[in-house]
Amino acid sequence: MQIQAVNVAAFAVLPSPGPLKLTVDRTAVFDGMVAEGQELRCSLDGGWKAAIAERRKDDPMKWRAWPVATSDRELLMEGVESPLADWIADAMRRTTGADVALYSRYAYRGLPLPKGTVDMVDLIQASRPFEQMLVTTQLRGRELLEILDANVLDAADKAKIDRLVQVSGMNYDFDRRRPKGSRIVSSDLEPDRIYTVALEGQVPERQTFQLAGRFGTMLTTKTEIPFVGALYAHATSTGRIAVETGRIREVE
Repeated sequence: MQIQAVNVAAFAVLPSPGPLKLTVDRTAVFDGMVAEGQELRCSLDGGWKAAIAERRKDDPMKWRAWPVATSDRELLMEGVESPLADWIADAMRRTTGADVALYSRYAYRGLPLPKGTVDMVDLIQASRPFEQMLVTTQLRGRELLEILDANVLDAADKAKIDRLVQVSGMNYDFDRRRPKGSRIVSSDLEPDRIYTVALEGQVPERQTFQLAGRFGTMLTTKTEIPFVGALYAHATSTGRIAVETGRIREVE
């Protein structure tokens, strides 16, 4: 068996009983018998080493014993501006290095992030139903405004607030009563500036929010950052889940 280890300092191999030859990063670390109920534990200590040990029993709920952060309050996916959507958009922007992140909760099927201890299970539950690599694209400020405007529904559809695009790295005010194309009444975006924009991978594939005529033609770059991975990296960067709201305002 040959293993190439990247960005790990230790791992375990759970082979079937019998003879085993193990090479890690082209270095032979084990050549012997592994019995029933045993595992091979490998560690990087001045070079890869391996030792036989009793196989540990997996606990399907073990993630609950490994908190990743704490939250001062429960983050919900509700309201004109959703605190949970804000936090998710922040995670997308931070991990990709983008100027702006756009996030749609239209197809959201997840659960709120709880107050108190937050673990990996909570992050997975909060990210349902999709898990794809994040993508980035380049858009001018005026193009971003067109996309935001296209997702502001008529006053008669006010209950359908999940169509509103949630954002990070910018803010905007909107008025449903105005004609389409003029519903974004103010924003801190610079119309001529080119922004790097982070999106979920499903946006250019399924148009989970309106792209104002750009579906199928918008050029995107796929990152190597999975959606849940972005949430994990953002949560563990400080160990505290917090979010500043005030990015989206409806003009009454």
